[in-house]
Amino acid sequence: MTRFATKLATVTACSLLVAAPIASAQETEKATAPESYANIAGIQTGESVFPVVEDNKDATGYSAEVSPSLTEPGKNTLPAERLTLPQDSLDFGTDTSDKKYAFHTKEEMDKHLGEHYQLNLGSFDDGKSPFPDGIASTKFSGSTELQDTHVPSASTEGNFALRDLQLKGDAATDQTVLVIQGAKSSVECESKDKQTASTTADKIYVRESDGLQPQLMPTEKPLELKGLSFGAPKDLTVTGTDVDPALTKSDVTISKLTKFDDLIKQKEWRKGDINAAAGWEVKIVTHVFKDAATELRTDDRFVTRYVLGGVSCSLPSDFEPEVVPTAVPAGYASPAAPGESGTSPVGFALLGAGALLAGGAAFVVRRRRHDH
Repeated sequence: MTRFATKLATVTACSLLVAAPIASAQETEKATAPESYANIAGIQTGESVFPVVEDNKDATGYSAEVSPSLTEPGKNTLPAERLTLPQDSLDFGTDTSDKKYAFHTKEEMDKHLGEHYQLNLGSFDDGKSPFPDGIASTKFSGSTELQDTHVPSASTEGNFALRDLQLKGDAATDQTVLVIQGAKSSVECESKDKQTASTTADKIYVRESDGLQPQLMPTEKPLELKGLSFGAPKDLTVTGTDVDPALTKSDVTISKLTKFDDLIKQKEWRKGDINAAAGWEVKIVTHVFKDAATELRTDDRFVTRYVLGGVSCSLPSDFEPEVVPTAVPAGYASPAAPGESGTSPVGFALLGAGALLAGGAAFVVRRRRHDH
């Protein structure tokens, strides 16, 4: 990496981590340089219901696309083509040799991710809004940046609506169980002694007995609601026992994520010696019953967890921000030295750096290291 960031970065399109299953151990590679990451959504369950994949044999989670920071100063934008999680066109492909896809049939995807939950990421067709009135169709946004000083930062913004497709109703909102409107998360690792993280939202709605209701915003304490009338992302059965679906209840906890290890991430999403993380965490615990007095699976309730707008930044322990010289305006000349005539230009312009994803192509990142 060039000192003072005075040369234009040359960056290829390998600047996106594709959607992928996540190992339950949540192991990550070690960051040896300042880095940041942004992801719009990931899902994780307490059971090993996800497919066995290479290097991920105990996968229990699934992450949508992740934008890592570039290896040279510049900004990397998270593609906004995804509308939902899961999404047929992005999460399965029939070509078994295409490693871009974790699943190769819809049946396989539904079996592992569940077919009852659908997370809308802000965009919808006219007349099919899963959001309360007044919330317009809006694409989410997310980006990472490595500043000229090599300080890493990341941010996301969007609206989220979680639907339980088993709920009955004519309107899309009849199946919506949770909404986070105007969700924003951001991080910046300025130095070894200063890291900032922020998680905010405009409004939160949760479905109660009388429909979607606005909730108090979580602060240091999470928002908790119990005994809500919706189920899990997949069918729950207990061997040898009849389950009454009408009695299924779920508890919801919504909180602000603050720990790096709580992110839902691929192992390529690296952790440094110094880290900051942000995002919204949604935990759903589903209870099933044989009858009104007999809860089943009391020792192993079905747990579903989402991280929405997850971001992080990381630094190595020996990080020092780059000193960027001040650019001198074009045409400025220094005073002539005594005994000399004319002028001598003394400034140089700093070049910006960045990259565009070519046609939205998604490639697993392979970072190119540079010596300082």
